Amino acid sequence: MGAVPAGQPAGRRLRPAGLLAAGPPDDPGYHLLRMDPWRIQVLRGRDLAGGRPSRIWAAPST
Repeated sequence: MGAVPAGQPAGRRLRPAGLLAAGPPDDPGYHLLRMDPWRIQVLRGRDLAGGRPSRIWAAPST
């Protein structure tokens, strides 16, 4: 194993390869994470260079 990443306690290592190597849904190691974005900000270099603000999408309030 490599070094523990900064901010990670010993024994809890970040293993992104394990997150991306998903098996079939009936595999005990299969987990599903649902992400519901509430705000998305798009930064384009040409807009920033031209003094224009970034684009922001926000989910409707419920």
